[in-house]
Amino acid sequence: MTLLLLACGLLAVAMPGIRPKPMLVAAPRWFVRLAVASVGLGMFAIIAALLLSTSVGALHLMVGRAVTPVDHLAPEGAVGSATAAAAVVWIVGRSAVLANRAARGHRAARVDAWLGEHETAGDLEVVIIPTHAAVAFNIPGRQPQIVISEGLRTRLSADVLRFVVDHERAHLRGGDRWSALMATALETVFVFVPGAARTAAALRVGLERAADEDAAGAQIARRRTIAQGISAEGLRTACGAELWQFRSRNLVDPPPPARPDLSLAAFGVTALAAVGVSVAVHASADFTPYLALL
Repeated sequence: MTLLLLACGLLAVAMPGIRPKPMLVAAPRWFVRLAVASVGLGMFAIIAALLLSTSVGALHLMVGRAVTPVDHLAPEGAVGSATAAAAVVWIVGRSAVLANRAARGHRAARVDAWLGEHETAGDLEVVIIPTHAAVAFNIPGRQPQIVISEGLRTRLSADVLRFVVDHERAHLRGGDRWSALMATALETVFVFVPGAARTAAALRVGLERAADEDAAGAQIARRRTIAQGISAEGLRTACGAELWQFRSRNLVDPPPPARPDLSLAAFGVTALAAVGVSVAVHASADFTPYLALL
């Protein structure tokens, strides 16, 4: 049962990285939503399986002998439970480091009032910082900021600059900070999971494509102007040549319909969630006999 729960978690984490391109092109925002749901489910199932095996192994040690009411909860015995415990310690430790680093980075990125040009735009602040480097990022929070460098502003036309600002605003509206943090967790905390790095990369591309679509709109003439404009050397260097080509190519025209791929992906996540919940319920019921040992 523990192995089945672990398998559900591994599959859920790896699934968004399997053939992500069709949905990244046609429905990037839905891809992000489904990927976040799938990865969140996978992380929960993996941690639950590891904790289950660790708990059974700990109870065996407490009573001083192997107890066998339902040994499938710790199928590899003491070695498997010890390995699961080590994995739990790794996940907790790395998660704490990641959370601390993210909090410090968020505080350090906020631009103080004395630096650069600050302009209020609705419920957020647009800040132009005095540097020639190509810089554009957003800082969520109670007082969100969109930060752009003077060097980037001078290189871009008014249309493309407005697109960049709208792109960062789309990240803020979509709460993309947490999705990006989940991608980082896949690369650092769940690095032992097969396919985690591929899923993290697909999720990051999905976040950028979703923000592009939210910012570009449906007018073909504007989309093509933006696609040509982001070929500026600054943006190409900032986001990487391959990602730049992929994004600019898919901005030329509105995305095609994605109903078959979207339906299939939604069905896959739902089916996997149903299996995972069913396995978790059965595993919790099978764990009850062990509580009598206490």
